[in-house]
Amino acid sequence: MPLAMHVAMLRLHLSLLPNSGDGDGYMSEGFQATLAGNPLAASLPPGERPSFLALALEHAATQFRYNRNMAILFPRGSHAFDSRWYSWPLAARGVHFSLVRDWAAVAAAPDDQHLLGLFIHPNPAIALAAA
Repeated sequence: MPLAMHVAMLRLHLSLLPNSGDGDGYMSEGFQATLAGNPLAASLPPGERPSFLALALEHAATQFRYNRNMAILFPRGSHAFDSRWYSWPLAARGVHFSLVRDWAAVAAAPDDQHLLGLFIHPNPAIALAAA
């Protein structure tokens, strides 16, 4: 069930966010060719593009490598927002999503009101049911 849910959410993610963006460089040229607006999109005919299964496997491997590298760069306890993986389904703490694209503008006008981000706290019952 968790795997099916993860794959379904990835399918939804890729269908709602089909455009090229900042994270393209983490992915292979084949993956990038499936993204609208990416320079590589014209390089592969639609029949030669990777299947959804290939995209899902590459996405999972890329997430694993990225997270492993983050663990090397920021060892356990090196910052205040550190959390262990098993605390996530328990919803022990929320997640902050920064919405700031230009920190220099925020620093230049500290007295102005700025929308800095969203703090999302999961519902433990839903998190445990999904796990």
